[in-house]
Amino acid sequence: MRSEHPSPLNDDGTRREDLSLPEGESAETDPADPDGTPDIVEQRTPHGSEELTAQPSPTAQPSPTAPHSPTAPPETDAPVTRTRRQRLRRALRSVPGLIGIVAGLVGIVAGIAALMPKEQPSDPFRQALFTEPFTSTASDPDEVRQRYALWVDTEDGDDDVWRSEVDTAQGLFRLSNQTGSSQVRYIWLNATNAGDRVPVDMTDRPVSVDVRIAKRSRSTSAAGLMYRWSGQPKRYYAFLLSGDGTYSFVARSDALGFSYRLTERSEKITADGWNSLAIVGNGDQLDLYINGTKVKTVDAVDFPDGTTGVIATSVGAYEFDNFRIYE
Repeated sequence: MRSEHPSPLNDDGTRREDLSLPEGESAETDPADPDGTPDIVEQRTPHGSEELTAQPSPTAQPSPTAPHSPTAPPETDAPVTRTRRQRLRRALRSVPGLIGIVAGLVGIVAGIAALMPKEQPSDPFRQALFTEPFTSTASDPDEVRQRYALWVDTEDGDDDVWRSEVDTAQGLFRLSNQTGSSQVRYIWLNATNAGDRVPVDMTDRPVSVDVRIAKRSRSTSAAGLMYRWSGQPKRYYAFLLSGDGTYSFVARSDALGFSYRLTERSEKITADGWNSLAIVGNGDQLDLYINGTKVKTVDAVDFPDGTTGVIATSVGAYEFDNFRIYE
């Protein structure tokens, strides 16, 4: 069967020069002419005007300098992780500095607070309403007795075991008892306003006195302050100092008798010397002071009101000075 295409060779086997390649075909290297030069082959453009992309060989190794393939995912995790670590390191390095700043601010605030004036607690003994130093200049014994009638005119009769004296030369009031070991002597007073002579309410008013136990022979030998006294019916509290370095708090009434609520030793007591005792009322409680220091707070719910004074118990000799009632 004859071919529809003419032969490209002459009868002697050489290439025919008068034939041209059909449109769309390319020249090939003649296998019989190894030294021949191949013709240039034009690249075909596929339909749809899409360019063909050469696929890499499965065994081909990428060039070290070649850029990443457009289809490879970008390497973004490592830079982000490094950034977070750097931020964490910077934050950790800043912690000591922040601590130092805070400590400095705290110190500044504390210094300012220390320099600011502090509100001083109220002093219950700041202003005396009434003071009795027992130093009247009266020389006549009758005048002295009249001046201190509330102090010395308290005997119940000739058989009374207590003796009282106001020594204006030394400025002392003395009580002594030689025989009655179970006897008690107290003296109560009402302070009055200087203008109208109206008694001052003594219910919670601070009171103080200086006391010395000149002689004692019983464990019950003691002297001190009486507080919230009332005669109808008779009842009161007593803050007593003994010569053995102890103090006591007593409640006295017809129902209670002479009841010791507490007896304690205190290093604030000056043995064989003068001691200042004080009571400050606070409603249902009383604050007890020895030589300016509060040593105890006691309940005082039994007796709500009354006046004040001095008291001594049992056998002994007792001296009082500077009895004061405060505003």
